[in-house]
Amino acid sequence: MSLLTCVVVSDTHNMAAKVKLPAGDVLIHCGDATGSGTEKEVFKFSSWMAHQLDNFRYAIFVPGNHDFLFERHPGHAVGLMPERCHVLMDRAIEIDRFRFYGTPEQPEFCGWAFNKYEEQLKPIYAAIPTDVDVLITHSPPWSILDRCKDGRCVGSINLLEVVQQRAPQYHCFGHIHESYGVEKHGKTTYINAATCDVDYVPNNAPISFTLTAPLRGPDDAAG
Repeated sequence: MSLLTCVVVSDTHNMAAKVKLPAGDVLIHCGDATGSGTEKEVFKFSSWMAHQLDNFRYAIFVPGNHDFLFERHPGHAVGLMPERCHVLMDRAIEIDRFRFYGTPEQPEFCGWAFNKYEEQLKPIYAAIPTDVDVLITHSPPWSILDRCKDGRCVGSINLLEVVQQRAPQYHCFGHIHESYGVEKHGKTTYINAATCDVDYVPNNAPISFTLTAPLRGPDDAAG
Protein backbone atom coordinates (compact mmCIF):
# COMPACT_ATOMS: atom_id res chain seq x y z
CA MET A 1 0.00 0.00 0.00
CA SER A 2 1.29 3.43 -0.96
CA LEU A 3 1.38 5.89 1.95
CA LEU A 4 2.15 9.59 1.70
CA THR A 5 1.91 11.88 4.73
CA CYS A 6 1.20 15.55 4.05
CA VAL A 7 1.63 18.42 6.50
CA VAL A 8 -0.37 21.55 5.70
CA VAL A 9 0.14 25.17 6.77
CA SER A 10 -1.05 28.49 5.37
CA ASP A 11 -1.01 32.21 6.11
CA THR A 12 2.27 32.25 8.02
CA HIS A 13 2.86 35.93 7.10
CA ASN A 14 6.65 36.05 7.61
CA MET A 15 6.37 33.98 10.81
CA ALA A 16 6.92 30.47 9.47
CA ALA A 17 9.99 30.08 11.66
CA LYS A 18 7.70 30.07 14.71
CA VAL A 19 5.78 27.04 13.46
CA LYS A 20 6.69 23.60 14.79
CA LEU A 21 6.16 21.08 12.03
CA PRO A 22 5.43 17.39 12.59
CA ALA A 23 7.14 14.74 10.47
CA GLY A 24 5.86 14.06 6.97
CA ASP A 25 6.68 13.41 3.33
CA VAL A 26 5.17 16.48 1.67
CA LEU A 27 4.96 19.97 3.17
CA ILE A 28 2.08 21.99 1.70
CA HIS A 29 1.82 25.76 2.12
CA CYS A 30 -1.47 27.25 0.89
CA GLY A 31 -0.31 30.86 0.50
CA ASP A 32 0.24 34.16 2.25
CA ALA A 33 3.76 33.22 3.21
CA THR A 34 4.61 36.93 3.22
CA GLY A 35 3.16 40.23 4.38
CA SER A 36 3.24 42.11 1.08
CA GLY A 37 5.18 39.85 -1.28
CA THR A 38 8.46 41.77 -1.50
CA GLU A 39 11.57 40.10 -2.85
CA LYS A 40 13.15 40.23 0.60
CA GLU A 41 10.15 38.47 2.14
CA VAL A 42 10.09 35.79 -0.56
CA PHE A 43 13.81 35.16 -0.09
CA LYS A 44 13.25 34.77 3.67
CA PHE A 45 10.43 32.30 3.04
CA SER A 46 12.56 30.42 0.53
CA SER A 47 15.37 30.07 3.07
CA TRP A 48 12.91 28.69 5.63
CA MET A 49 11.48 26.28 3.06
CA ALA A 50 14.94 25.06 2.08
CA HIS A 51 15.60 24.23 5.73
CA GLN A 52 12.33 22.28 5.97
CA LEU A 53 13.34 20.19 2.97
CA ASP A 54 16.00 18.61 5.14
CA ASN A 55 13.06 16.79 6.78
CA PHE A 56 10.50 16.54 3.94
CA ARG A 57 10.94 14.80 0.59
CA TYR A 58 8.96 17.49 -1.26
CA ALA A 59 7.22 20.79 -0.66
CA ILE A 60 4.36 22.48 -2.48
CA PHE A 61 3.54 26.18 -2.38
CA VAL A 62 0.50 27.94 -3.81
CA PRO A 63 0.78 31.74 -3.48
CA GLY A 64 -1.89 33.81 -1.76
CA ASN A 65 -3.21 37.34 -2.03
CA HIS A 66 -0.32 38.78 0.01
CA ASP A 67 2.34 37.15 -2.18
CA PHE A 68 2.52 39.87 -4.84
CA LEU A 69 5.91 38.94 -6.31
CA PHE A 70 4.50 35.65 -7.61
CA GLU A 71 1.79 37.55 -9.51
CA ARG A 72 3.88 40.47 -10.79
CA HIS A 73 7.13 38.63 -11.54
CA PRO A 74 6.29 34.91 -11.44
CA GLY A 75 9.44 33.66 -13.14
CA HIS A 76 11.69 35.57 -10.77
CA ALA A 77 9.69 34.60 -7.69
CA VAL A 78 9.61 30.90 -8.58
CA GLY A 79 13.34 31.05 -9.29
CA LEU A 80 13.97 32.17 -5.72
CA MET A 81 12.37 29.02 -4.31
CA PRO A 82 14.21 25.77 -3.55
CA GLU A 83 14.32 23.18 -6.32
CA ARG A 84 12.23 20.60 -4.45
CA CYS A 85 9.55 23.15 -3.60
CA HIS A 86 6.98 22.99 -6.38
CA VAL A 87 5.16 26.29 -6.89
CA LEU A 88 1.76 25.39 -8.30
CA MET A 89 0.04 28.15 -10.23
CA ASP A 90 -2.67 26.46 -12.28
CA ARG A 91 -0.76 23.24 -12.78
CA ALA A 92 -0.44 19.72 -11.41
CA ILE A 93 2.38 17.52 -10.19
CA GLU A 94 2.47 13.85 -9.32
CA ILE A 95 4.21 12.40 -6.26
CA ASP A 96 4.17 8.63 -5.74
CA ARG A 97 1.17 8.32 -8.09
CA PHE A 98 -0.81 10.94 -6.13
CA ARG A 99 -1.82 13.99 -8.16
CA PHE A 100 -1.65 17.45 -6.60
CA TYR A 101 -3.08 20.55 -8.29
CA GLY A 102 -2.79 24.15 -7.18
CA THR A 103 -4.21 27.50 -8.19
CA PRO A 104 -3.67 30.85 -6.44
CA GLU A 105 -6.59 32.59 -8.15
CA GLN A 106 -9.33 33.68 -5.75
CA PRO A 107 -12.35 35.95 -5.37
CA GLU A 108 -11.68 39.69 -5.28
CA PHE A 109 -10.51 40.66 -1.80
CA CYS A 110 -9.50 44.30 -1.29
CA GLY A 111 -7.59 44.48 -4.57
CA TRP A 112 -4.73 42.20 -3.49
CA ALA A 113 -2.81 39.65 -5.58
CA PHE A 114 -4.46 36.97 -7.73
CA ASN A 115 -7.89 38.57 -7.30
CA LYS A 116 -10.57 37.77 -9.85
CA TYR A 117 -14.32 38.23 -10.14
CA GLU A 118 -16.40 35.07 -10.08
CA GLU A 119 -17.07 35.14 -13.83
CA GLN A 120 -13.28 35.26 -14.38
CA LEU A 121 -12.70 32.42 -11.95
CA LYS A 122 -15.11 30.04 -13.64
CA PRO A 123 -12.80 28.91 -16.50
CA ILE A 124 -9.78 28.88 -14.17
CA TYR A 125 -11.43 26.48 -11.77
CA ALA A 126 -12.94 24.47 -14.64
CA ALA A 127 -9.36 23.58 -15.62
CA ILE A 128 -8.85 21.66 -12.37
CA PRO A 129 -8.28 17.98 -13.35
CA THR A 130 -11.02 15.46 -12.76
CA ASP A 131 -8.65 13.01 -11.08
CA VAL A 132 -6.82 15.21 -8.58
CA ASP A 133 -6.15 13.65 -5.19
CA VAL A 134 -5.20 16.85 -3.36
CA LEU A 135 -6.47 20.25 -4.49
CA ILE A 136 -4.60 23.24 -3.08
CA THR A 137 -5.98 26.76 -3.33
CA HIS A 138 -5.58 29.89 -1.27
CA SER A 139 -9.29 30.64 -1.27
CA PRO A 140 -11.82 28.42 0.48
CA PRO A 141 -14.93 27.29 -1.38
CA TRP A 142 -18.19 29.02 -0.63
CA SER A 143 -19.73 28.18 2.76
CA ILE A 144 -16.99 25.76 3.90
CA LEU A 145 -14.49 27.14 6.43
CA ASP A 146 -14.79 30.57 4.82
CA ARG A 147 -16.70 32.58 7.42
CA CYS A 148 -15.19 35.91 8.50
CA LYS A 149 -15.52 37.23 12.03
CA ASP A 150 -18.39 39.46 10.88
CA GLY A 151 -20.33 36.36 9.81
CA ARG A 152 -19.91 36.71 6.04
CA CYS A 153 -19.00 33.74 3.86
CA VAL A 154 -16.36 34.90 1.37
CA GLY A 155 -15.31 31.72 -0.46
CA SER A 156 -15.88 31.06 -4.15
CA ILE A 157 -19.15 29.57 -5.36
CA ASN A 158 -17.47 28.46 -8.60
CA LEU A 159 -14.77 26.70 -6.62
CA LEU A 160 -17.37 24.94 -4.49
CA GLU A 161 -19.15 23.63 -7.59
CA VAL A 162 -15.94 22.32 -9.14
CA VAL A 163 -14.74 20.66 -5.94
CA GLN A 164 -18.10 18.95 -5.51
CA GLN A 165 -17.86 17.68 -9.11
CA ARG A 166 -14.21 16.58 -8.91
CA ALA A 167 -14.43 15.15 -5.37
CA PRO A 168 -10.71 15.21 -4.53
CA GLN A 169 -9.66 13.32 -1.45
CA TYR A 170 -8.52 16.57 0.18
CA HIS A 171 -9.00 20.27 -0.52
CA CYS A 172 -6.43 22.41 1.31
CA PHE A 173 -6.62 26.21 1.61
CA GLY A 174 -6.33 29.10 4.06
CA HIS A 175 -7.01 32.82 3.61
CA ILE A 176 -9.74 33.21 6.24
CA HIS A 177 -7.80 32.99 9.48
CA GLU A 178 -10.81 32.77 11.77
CA SER A 179 -12.15 29.65 9.98
CA TYR A 180 -9.16 27.40 10.67
CA GLY A 181 -10.22 23.77 10.94
CA VAL A 182 -11.24 20.56 9.18
CA GLU A 183 -14.60 19.47 7.79
CA LYS A 184 -15.66 16.53 5.65
CA HIS A 185 -18.43 16.85 3.08
CA GLY A 186 -19.17 13.87 0.87
CA LYS A 187 -15.93 12.23 -0.26
CA THR A 188 -13.77 15.32 0.31
CA THR A 189 -12.02 16.45 3.49
CA TYR A 190 -11.67 20.24 3.55
CA ILE A 191 -8.76 21.79 5.44
CA ASN A 192 -8.39 25.48 6.29
CA ALA A 193 -4.81 25.43 7.52
CA ALA A 194 -4.41 29.14 8.33
CA THR A 195 -1.52 29.26 10.79
CA CYS A 196 -2.14 32.83 11.92
CA ASP A 197 -5.31 33.57 13.83
CA VAL A 198 -7.50 36.60 13.25
CA ASP A 199 -4.96 38.77 15.13
CA TYR A 200 -2.11 37.58 12.88
CA VAL A 201 -0.56 35.52 15.67
CA PRO A 202 0.71 32.05 14.55
CA ASN A 203 -1.34 30.11 17.10
CA ASN A 204 -2.86 27.44 14.85
CA ALA A 205 -1.05 24.12 14.53
CA PRO A 206 -0.14 22.47 11.21
CA ILE A 207 -2.67 19.89 10.01
CA SER A 208 -1.53 16.44 8.82
CA PHE A 209 -3.18 13.72 6.77
CA THR A 210 -2.04 10.50 5.10
CA LEU A 211 -2.91 9.46 1.57
CA THR A 212 -3.26 5.71 1.22
CA ALA A 213 -4.42 5.12 -2.36
CA PRO A 214 -4.67 7.45 -5.37
CA LEU A 215 -7.98 8.07 -7.08
CA ARG A 216 -6.56 6.70 -10.32
CA GLY A 217 -5.72 3.04 -10.71
CA PRO A 218 -2.30 1.76 -11.86
CA ASP A 219 -3.44 1.45 -15.47
CA ASP A 220 -4.05 5.19 -15.86
CA ALA A 221 -1.34 6.52 -13.53
CA ALA A 222 0.50 8.14 -16.43
CA GLY A 223 -2.58 9.95 -17.74
